Amino acid sequence: MSKHIIAATVCAMLLGSASARADIIDGSFSGTLYSGNDTTGVFGPPASDLTNDAITGTFVYDTSLFSQSISGSQNTATGTALGALTVTITINGFSHTFTDNSSSSIFLDDSADEVTLQNSNVSGSANENFYLDASDLLTPFINTTDLTQPFSTSDAFLNSTGTFFIDDLAPNVAAGGAFTITTISTTNSTTSAVPEPASLTLLALGFAGIAAGRGRGLRRSSKQRV
Repeated sequence: MSKHIIAATVCAMLLGSASARADIIDGSFSGTLYSGNDTTGVFGPPASDLTNDAITGTFVYDTSLFSQSISGSQNTATGTALGALTVTITINGFSHTFTDNSSSSIFLDDSADEVTLQNSNVSGSANENFYLDASDLLTPFINTTDLTQPFSTSDAFLNSTGTFFIDDLAPNVAAGGAFTITTISTTNSTTSAVPEPASLTLLALGFAGIAAGRGRGLRRSSKQRV
């Protein structure tokens, strides 16, 4: 077997085993604010009372960017990189997005039928936090501790609330509130291949082997022609 074929075979084997699954989960929720104020006009006119306003939101998280700690019926997942969890809320037609510059977390408990999402961004003059906790012991909607699981419910939750806080001096925005949740769901998940760092190194070595073999072949061909 030629060195070209050996190198190509090694690369093919590496390509087949070099990927880890990354699931991108999309979700949504809705509810009603039972308290809140908008100091600077993030969601409409400044100095607005947000009490009784409707709130909707979307969230997306990348399961490959979480460190999971599963113990029994509970999974405590902590974000490991920027973009692990992103949340966007909309009130009165105005939207604000929370990114996880410093930390984010997802908690699942299939015995208590509970989902918790938390997103924190503390960087420079920005201090933002979003928190959502949904549970319903009467009508279970969480089946496992798997972050990729789909779920959907519109039952009247027991102990289902959320809070948000926005305070950023640079663009001079400030608002905050608390809300009850009426619906929550994950709408879809997409799977992609994420090459592992060690496998990427092996792949590079494999391609280098092919290039080296090709170079030797060309030199031999040149000598034969001479």
